[in-house]
Amino acid sequence: MSQIKIVDINDKKYIIEPFKGRKGFKLKTKLMRVISPALNEMRKAADEDVSELGLIVTAIQSVLENSEDDEIFAIVEELMTGVKTESGSLDFDLEFSQNYSTLYKLIKEVVEVNYNDVFSLLGMNVG
Repeated sequence: MSQIKIVDINDKKYIIEPFKGRKGFKLKTKLMRVISPALNEMRKAADEDVSELGLIVTAIQSVLENSEDDEIFAIVEELMTGVKTESGSLDFDLEFSQNYSTLYKLIKEVVEVNYNDVFSLLGMNVG
C-alpha cells in the first residue's frame, strides 16, 4: 500500500506521493544507470575514510562526468512529478529558482520514499 509522505523543507511542506509500479520501475532503471558510477566512486571513497561531505562531492562529480546534462535534468524533473505543495501542483521553475537546496533535499526524499526497499536490499541506508 502506497504511503504519502509529508516533509518540511526550508519552512515549506511538500507532499510526496509514491510512483505507481510501472512508472517507478522505469524511472528506477534510468536513475540507476546514472547513479551506478557514483555509487562505485562513493564506495571507493568510503574505503579511504572520506568525510560525508567528501562522499557527496564525489557522487555529484561522478554523475556529472558520466551523464549528459539533459539526461540528468529529465530524471530530476520526472522525480519531481510525485511532489506537490500544500497549494497543489509543483511549478519547477518557480519553486526552485534560487532555491536549489530544497530541490536537492526533495530528490533525496523522493528516492527514499520510492526506492528505500531496493537500497536496503543492497545494504545501503538512504534514510
